[in-house]
Formats: sequence, C-alpha cells, structure tokens
Amino acid sequence: MARRLASCCLVLALAMGLAACGDDDATGTDAGPSGGAAGGLPPATAATLGTAGFGLGIAAALTGPLVPQAESLRDGGGRLDGAARETRTRTDVEAGVSGMSVVMPSTCVAYAWAGLSVTATFTGCTLETTGESVSGSVGIAVTYFPTTFTVTFTSLTVGTTSVDGMLALNVGGECGGADLGCMGCPDTDPMCAAMRMNQQTLTGALTIRSGSTTVLGITGLAVSNDATGVTVSGMFTVDGLAATATDLHWNMGDCLPVRGTVALPSMSTTITFLPTTPSDGIVQVQLGAFPPFPQMLFAACT
Repeated sequence: MARRLASCCLVLALAMGLAACGDDDATGTDAGPSGGAAGGLPPATAATLGTAGFGLGIAAALTGPLVPQAESLRDGGGRLDGAARETRTRTDVEAGVSGMSVVMPSTCVAYAWAGLSVTATFTGCTLETTGESVSGSVGIAVTYFPTTFTVTFTSLTVGTTSVDGMLALNVGGECGGADLGCMGCPDTDPMCAAMRMNQQTLTGALTIRSGSTTVLGITGLAVSNDATGVTVSGMFTVDGLAATATDLHWNMGDCLPVRGTVALPSMSTTITFLPTTPSDGIVQVQLGAFPPFPQMLFAACT
C-alpha cells in the first residue's frame, strides 16, 4: 500500500499567517462572485482549522489502531492474573503498536516494559494511519476495570512538527471492587449505560509547536478503526475555542481525511473534507450565511 508523507498547511499558516497553502495570494481558492466570502477564510480561522486537522490526525493515528487490542484486553486480559495478565497485555499492546498498527515497519520500534507500562521508541517510523514520519518515544500504560490505554509523549516529532501530549483511550469494561465511582458492568451486557458511555472514548490534550504553540484539548472523541482506516467524532478545543468533529475519516496512509466535518461555532465556520482532499488539499467551506465554497486549506499529501 502506498504511503503518503504529509506536509500540513499548519506549518505555513502558523509561521507566516497564511490562510492557505499553495495560493499566490495566500487566501485560498477564491469562490468568485457566486461562491461565498470574497477571498476565502480569514487567515486566523484558516490557521486554527489547520491546527485542528493536524492535531486530530495525530490523535487518530496514535490511538485508532489500538482500539482492537484494547477491546481484546477488556474482554479477556482483565480476567487473567499475575504473569498471565502481564504477558497478554504486552503481546496485545505490541500487536497494536507495530503489528496492525500505529507505526510501520514493525522493526522500527524498541520496547522497554515495566509491569503493564511500556516505553516505545520510534526510529525511522511512519504513522500507518496518516503516512507521516514519526520519531521519538511514547509511553503506554494499560489499566483495567474499566480498560484504558493512556498514551503520553514529549517532543514527539511528526513530520517536522514537535508535539507533546496525553491521550487516554477508554473502552469500558467491568469495574474493579476498589473503584467506587464505577458502576459494575459485565462485558456481555449491551444495555449497560457505563459500558456504552465509555466505549472507544478518547480524551486528552496535545501541545503542537510549529512556529507558535497551540493546544488541542480533546474533551470527548469517539474513535473507531476498521480495514479502511480510522474515524473520529466528538468535541475538542483549539486554544480554548470549542470545536466539533463529525465522522472525520482517514483512509489508511492518507495524511488528510476523505470525509467528515470540523466546525468552529464561535467563528461560524464549518469545513467539509472531500474524497479528493488528500490529493489537492481543498475542502468545502461554510462561512456564516455565505453559500459554501471550495478553498485550499492544506498542502496535498505527497
């Protein structure tokens, strides 16, 4: 499968204040007299959306491929004791990181385990979901009852951008006896509210440094993984601005989503990713009451 190495509009937008990548006038694809807001999105709005797209891609790439292993451990690993649980946990986590998989090739990762926690060091790796190069280390801690994978990293380099962060992937499951805030919920009970609320829920924060520093807060994203790629939906913030992602899907190896929307209510702006967005960087923009118009907000995947 061909892999695409991303170059996000974020780098130029944040460093230079441009509204879009690849346009001579730095205003994106002009919608024309009947297309919408003259000149496209304001530069600040375009930069915020560039940050959002880049950060959500990192979150999807680092956690989406772990969902099958997290659910496998929820349904089986937590019922094991001692060494058996430790062995099962380590096997499943490594399968998610470099098997089916957060990064490729499988030989680019070195693991250092301590109990149910691991430091995975990436050297010459590529994020399988987005096709972007990645180097540095991530920590992954697994807890049970309910089952959570907590991924932490400092100065992780994605493409040419440095990122710090913490992402907690919660897939639910039965509660431990010592957890007074958790309602007991058998894995086989599909009607259990506690299970349903926690399924494939992602929370956390990313600090993205590229020219300037931007914080992406993930307050409640649903993340899923299938043979085609990773999908996220839910609430997040960009430097405190509330935002919503809806059915945002990355095809495996594409640096940009091929469908879904990102909305910034405070800016009255929604962008819709198209099947062609990875190849040309163009999204459909809804700005206030103006008619929708196309604008090139990202550099195309290469």
